[in-house]
Amino acid sequence: MSTLVISDGDLYACDFNLSIQLGLNDTICQNTLIKVNACGNTCFTMVSCGLSHTFALDDEGNLWGCGNNCYGQLGLQDNIQQIVFTKIPKNAFFMMVSSGCFHAVVLDSKGHVWSRGGNYYGQLGLQDNIDRNVLTKVPSTDTSFAVVS
Repeated sequence: MSTLVISDGDLYACDFNLSIQLGLNDTICQNTLIKVNACGNTCFTMVSCGLSHTFALDDEGNLWGCGNNCYGQLGLQDNIQQIVFTKIPKNAFFMMVSSGCFHAVVLDSKGHVWSRGGNYYGQLGLQDNIDRNVLTKVPSTDTSFAVVS
């Protein structure tokens, strides 16, 4: 999965797209960069790609996602795949996003980490192995984080 955020905030994508992870409202494979138009005038600042899903952050701290959602990794409170970028219900102003194969974590402006998706190995950091389909705040002591990866 290849996706780029251009300096003007537009999102461009290219790759396989069988899991609709490009957010182009189709499953057509793209071998050249194509502009993602599904989000109107949204200005994107960051993007992160999982195995078959994609997340993007906009300049207002909103998280957008599309693609496979079999483990709830999009955080939409369901497991339904999304063919276009869909705004994720937010609990905070998000600064950074990082995707794994079937999960993702986001960092908010207060240094808190939120996670969702597949949790077979405990990769969500939630002290269990239960999958989540909603953003869940990762418990921490008084630690404020600066980066997620």
